[in-house]
Amino acid sequence: MLKILGVVFLILIGSGVAFFTWLFFKFRGSMQQQARITAIEQGMHTPTIVLESSECPELAQPDVVADLEEQVIALGGASCGNYAAPAAGSRLFAYTLETPPVYVVNYDHDQVDPWTDVVLRFDAERSFTASTVPEIARGAPRHPDDEITFFATGTKIGVLVQAAAERAQGHATLPAKPDRFKSYFEEAAEKSSRYIRTQVIDQDWLTSIADDAGIELTGEEAAQINSERAAELVMQTENDCIKSLAKSGDFTAAQWDDLRECLVAVWDDMPSEYVSAVFYNHVAVPVELESAVDSLEEGRGLARERVALVNAELSQAQRLILVGSVSTPVEADIYRNQMPSV
Repeated sequence: MLKILGVVFLILIGSGVAFFTWLFFKFRGSMQQQARITAIEQGMHTPTIVLESSECPELAQPDVVADLEEQVIALGGASCGNYAAPAAGSRLFAYTLETPPVYVVNYDHDQVDPWTDVVLRFDAERSFTASTVPEIARGAPRHPDDEITFFATGTKIGVLVQAAAERAQGHATLPAKPDRFKSYFEEAAEKSSRYIRTQVIDQDWLTSIADDAGIELTGEEAAQINSERAAELVMQTENDCIKSLAKSGDFTAAQWDDLRECLVAVWDDMPSEYVSAVFYNHVAVPVELESAVDSLEEGRGLARERVALVNAELSQAQRLILVGSVSTPVEADIYRNQMPSV
């Protein structure tokens, strides 16, 4: 009997060790995958970039940077200053030219070759960029209001400036001002980053970034990145819609304090997988209507119309209440649940 108990005990011990070993490697594998995803996302150049003034930056590739600096000074460039962009792992050396009115920006990057952008501003929203940006970043989707022409790495800055001068002909342009560069650059970086976050990641682009970083890409990371980005975009759009409603002036401060946490936005092209949550997160869905709410995840058509139809099937005491509609950032209806008394 004791021998049998001993054998059972050893089996239990062995099973426990095997389980915790499996758990350890599963956890480590999950952490490694997350590290790969983080590295890939960093390679996409999408972090919020805040420039910091840097008089004597520690250069990653000083010889190339010095050559670029000589070229732009020979063209009569006036310095806008030297900046560090820690979130992007780079240093920026910025200059202005009066004719054509362009910003010339030389990037000294930790991971990729230095490159040059020559930026011509048509107005507050549109710009033209002549760039020697390396392949790793070339696949990044650009905001549709911005135009860009790529040149081979190592192209002389004068060639880029000439491309900008030709594009400026016949167009109204904004002067490049040294004291405006920092704020303009950060606005443009945020605009570009915001646009990139809305795009489905192209597999070829993702693979090129992963290869450059020495990361093995399995395809799961791409799916996870796109899923996370879709969720972030939904949250951002909803927050922006609710902020737009707050600016309408239709509510007192006390009313808004009661309302804010009970609001949900619905817009026409809201991803279907999020539409059912409009109800599940805000009302007690009766059992007999669960299938109708679940079908919102599979349905087609404008989300606002489909939500309104299902909402009408709820009892008066359960249904969402339409608080208002907004036109920015998208056409959307804003609902609240039955909780607050307004």
